[in-house]
Amino acid sequence: MKANVPAAYFFAAITILISILTIIASFRGKRKSNLWYFIHSTHIILSTIIIFFILPWTFLSIYLRWIVVGFILLGLFRTIRMRKLKSIVKSKSNIVSRVFFLTVSGFVFFLYVKGLFFYNPQKVNLYFPLRQGTYYVMQGGGSRLSNLMHGNYSWKRYGYALDMAKIFMNSGNRAIGISPPNVEDYAIYGDTLYSPTEGIVLDIVDSIADNRPGRIEVPEGVVHGNYILIQSIEDSFRVFIPHLQPKSAMVKVGQKLKRGEAFALLGNSGFSVEPHLHMQAIKDYPKDYKDPTDGTSVPMLFDNKFLSINETITYNTK
Repeated sequence: MKANVPAAYFFAAITILISILTIIASFRGKRKSNLWYFIHSTHIILSTIIIFFILPWTFLSIYLRWIVVGFILLGLFRTIRMRKLKSIVKSKSNIVSRVFFLTVSGFVFFLYVKGLFFYNPQKVNLYFPLRQGTYYVMQGGGSRLSNLMHGNYSWKRYGYALDMAKIFMNSGNRAIGISPPNVEDYAIYGDTLYSPTEGIVLDIVDSIADNRPGRIEVPEGVVHGNYILIQSIEDSFRVFIPHLQPKSAMVKVGQKLKRGEAFALLGNSGFSVEPHLHMQAIKDYPKDYKDPTDGTSVPMLFDNKFLSINETITYNTK
């Protein structure tokens, strides 16, 4: 399977477009009624929360969202100072449009909160497998909004999977540019992976070449690329981590792993547009599996924290 996937440019453009439209809207809330102003302000506040916590800022810079939110709040403050309230609304269509956008932003906000706090209680506590910087959740959480690609493909299989990037702290981006063509230009590429749990190596693949970023090349039957499947020592769950660097495995099938023991390097093999950590915990798995992801995806906690989209986590020591 081969495909050109300029997804980073699409997500960057969407982020910029929504941010600009919200900034413009925040500066245009004046000369309306009290009702109009209330609806307008609520819509802008909810939109600001969505922009800050949900839009994929790592394709541009996680620092840029602070600037965008600053402009939005400045516009909202300006409307408070300059508004001229009237007792009636002369344009019903204006109210209708604002109510529509308020409803949409409210629904999106609800999905975000749901994914952050209301998740399957069958959670597992794990050791975070990366220890060399600040990592950013590209998609994850407990809703189809915050875990868009995973959850809408198969909630049972991938609903609580995580995709994470590493951040260059000087730029706030996960790479040198929006979509560089070299794997070495991604901060996370080549990071050492450590076992999230004490367990047994149930399966491992180590021979698939890395993809060129922006281009997926998946040989038939090896969609996950290089991967490891770890069976927890008490046989209550499995951990699956794909997209490993070829020839980087430090362990073999049947080997016992200690919690925090190094096992491979992170790469870009399999169905992966760019280097990133994909990770999922699995319960209710069949004894004889056909695919390493067979079973039910369950929430993962790291230091008792459940991660959702746009959150960061920092570890600088093993």
